[in-house]
Amino acid sequence: MQNSITPVRRLGLFCLLIPFALAACAPEAPPAGDALQQVLAADDQRGTPVALEILRAGLASTQPTVRAAAVRALGRLERIDFAAEIAAVARQDSNGEVRVAATHALAQAAFTGDGSDVMTLLGAVLANDPNPAVRAAAAISAGRLRFDDPSHTLTTEVVLRVLMAGPADPAVAAAAARGMAALVRTHPDHALEPDTVDALARIAGAGPDELDAGSLGQVAATAALLGAGALRDETLSYVLSSGNPEVRRLAVSALGRSADPVDASALAGALDDVSGRVRLEAVRALRSQDATLRCNRLDEALDDPWLPVRLTAIDELADCAGATETLAAITDGSWAAESWHPAAHALISLARLAPDQAAPRIGDAAGAEPWQARMYSARAAGEVGDLDVLRSLTADPVANVQHAALRGLQTHSGHAADDAYAAALSSADYQVVIIAANGLVDSPGDHLPAVFDALDRITAEQRETSRDPRAALLRAAASLGDEADAPRLEAYLVDYDAAIAAQSAEIVTTWTGDPAAASPQPLAPLPFPNMAELEEIAATRAILHMDSGDSIELEFFPFDAPTHAARFVRRASEGYFDGLTLHRVVFNFVLQGGSPGANEYMGDGAYTRDEITARAHARGTVGTSTRGRDTGDGQLFINLVDNLRLDFDYTIFAAVTGDESVIDNLLEGAVIESITLNRRE
Repeated sequence: MQNSITPVRRLGLFCLLIPFALAACAPEAPPAGDALQQVLAADDQRGTPVALEILRAGLASTQPTVRAAAVRALGRLERIDFAAEIAAVARQDSNGEVRVAATHALAQAAFTGDGSDVMTLLGAVLANDPNPAVRAAAAISAGRLRFDDPSHTLTTEVVLRVLMAGPADPAVAAAAARGMAALVRTHPDHALEPDTVDALARIAGAGPDELDAGSLGQVAATAALLGAGALRDETLSYVLSSGNPEVRRLAVSALGRSADPVDASALAGALDDVSGRVRLEAVRALRSQDATLRCNRLDEALDDPWLPVRLTAIDELADCAGATETLAAITDGSWAAESWHPAAHALISLARLAPDQAAPRIGDAAGAEPWQARMYSARAAGEVGDLDVLRSLTADPVANVQHAALRGLQTHSGHAADDAYAAALSSADYQVVIIAANGLVDSPGDHLPAVFDALDRITAEQRETSRDPRAALLRAAASLGDEADAPRLEAYLVDYDAAIAAQSAEIVTTWTGDPAAASPQPLAPLPFPNMAELEEIAATRAILHMDSGDSIELEFFPFDAPTHAARFVRRASEGYFDGLTLHRVVFNFVLQGGSPGANEYMGDGAYTRDEITARAHARGTVGTSTRGRDTGDGQLFINLVDNLRLDFDYTIFAAVTGDESVIDNLLEGAVIESITLNRRE
């Protein structure tokens, strides 16, 4: 990466020092591939002076792909002061795809502040651009903006409503629905006008020939109605009859949120829907029903042909007083590696419903072979307050079991279990260290030396993804130390993580009363992929071979998310993912995996920056999990449904291609046995 920008840096200095050398400051344009490589690498540098030089040079490229990448990169800086520069591209560039990129970049530039001025710029695009794709981008972007003045929110709603009603531009109407869904998420207190509700309902129930990109437009319209609390009465009945299962799923979720009595016949129909995703949502929506009817229906759902529906019903039975025997019988079932899920879910529900019935069964799970079963045992012990089981499981060989046990001890024992928390500080697992450090905050014991030792040990690993455990350790230290301990933190004022350096400075300042300044020294970034590597990734398919015998095929978007796609492919080629699990499976939401520790805190060592695009988090898209901006650690998630609420917050770097139904049947603990990388012919 440094080799690709060093010549530009030298040229910039030459131009500053010798201003009369004008010809040297305007070299011949590099080949298109080299120019795109430079722009993509500069995007990853995020706003350094040299990177900005490259991006502005990219805006003047003769290659549309280079200009599009450059303007997108300016938007990713999320700096409103670049809006005018981006808007000029949106108005003036001769290429429609570049104007689309610039229009989306406008909204990204305003991501952190008031978007009123950007809305004015987008209004000009909507009024004047002849290209429907550009106007569609402007419609989506308008809905993303945040406004300090509620009148601007209303104005934007009216603009989007007019676009949704435009019969000449069905693609723009679908995009306006997506913009409206974003507006509702961004402004949850804004009440939609009746005419807007009608317009959204028309799109949500539109037939496939009535709306270009109809599926996503319908889902977005339904999501907007749901988020606004407007999916009810005639509108709800209309949408429930949609031929799109994703629309029906969202409509059914509205039944579960209703504070008013819900038509039982509507739920009955949803419980018999041909789509398992709709049936699963209907099981959750039974919360809106009379207790007797609800519990009877949940009992029937235990016979559903799709296991996720049955597991959801087991979870919901925790509120059914008459379900004790049913749950006990399921808990007494198999704890084998391939079939532990029903018993584990039932144990948690039984612990909540009838602790006395769950207590004697917790020990069976605590001795089961699958570590996930023991983790659920620890969770159940936490529900019933079984301190003996919790204590024993803090010594389990698997960190995730230890974590669940420590969490239960914190709930029931508090500082009486400080010895267990202090012992856990030596764990190599970040999640365990976090829970242990949290438990030691304000401890009456002398645990500060152990906290500092853990902080030093983890810091020496030089992993950016250690931020969360180190922050937890610093919080514990802050509560246990005083002015005499300030020298112990001086080294952290120059830490490689700016967040840790700032937190350390705040603690030292509080302890001493004298201002301490953070001066972070960042680690070198991951090597940026060259153009040949990106082109190879674009032509590559990854096959994830699961322990179930199923396979998931992925295609990549390396020019949307070069660092994320390259990281996945590089690590896959090294065998990094072999044997790792899907540790988080949330039905009708996401699959998440690729963690060496099978938890959200144990990922690859370096952070990757977010590479946000306008691509929707549609069912089957693959993103990078994060814990805040620019904290990607190599873990992936697969969207099981159209998760539009994740749009513009998480990087999408790939998508499932081929048979999507494979992802529906994967359960928590599913193992990625290996990954094959094949070049597409």
